[in-house]
Amino acid sequence: MTDDRVAHALVDARRHGGLAEQARMAMLEHAKARRNAILAAHRAGMSVRRIAEELGCSPTVVQTALRIARAESS
Repeated sequence: MTDDRVAHALVDARRHGGLAEQARMAMLEHAKARRNAILAAHRAGMSVRRIAEELGCSPTVVQTALRIARAESS
């Protein structure tokens, strides 16, 4: 590989690394918002099973989200 091609590849890698970090941060924000919504629904009286059905996930996912959301809010 020529020096120019290596330099270009490194610039691309740096750009992709920055984009990947932005995507990771956005995913974390969305996951937190989802956990908070799950916690709010549960506090409003929805069962874990019902929340899971509404979200199309397993009750275990909802239980885990509730545990994390409670820990974050304390």
